[in-house]
Amino acid sequence: MNTATQNQNKLLAEAQVAGRTAQIEFNAIMVRLESLAEQIKRTQDKRSGDLTLSFYYCGKNCIGCPHPRWELWSRKVNRKTQEWFLASQLSKAPRKTGAYRKPSLRPLIDEAMNLINERKSLISSCSRFNSAIRLRIPFIKNPNLNWQKL
Repeated sequence: MNTATQNQNKLLAEAQVAGRTAQIEFNAIMVRLESLAEQIKRTQDKRSGDLTLSFYYCGKNCIGCPHPRWELWSRKVNRKTQEWFLASQLSKAPRKTGAYRKPSLRPLIDEAMNLINERKSLISSCSRFNSAIRLRIPFIKNPNLNWQKL
């Protein structure tokens, strides 16, 4: 085996380790975000103006799914005077909502925002890493590697 092949194999092994590490970090962040979403729901009632954190799948082959989304509950009353609630996507930062003024929610929202920013940074790093690997070794085709998971 020549040195070029050895270097390529070493680079592939390092890429696999880095990909697994990133996936473990991403999963830990998502588990904590889901826990925070449940805590936020339990901390407040389902009333108009309350904040909630939900997750959605974009439907593509996406490494960032499920995506976190802040939603605000709105109270609607239909013609039969039965009230129901609608969660609409928040267009401003969660820290600018009335729910942030509640002392019990403030640390949960802050931690969730920090985790969401960390998650964005991790996904961005994985995307750059993926591009760098493809540019560095475009000719290697290993069926055991799934670059979408890195």
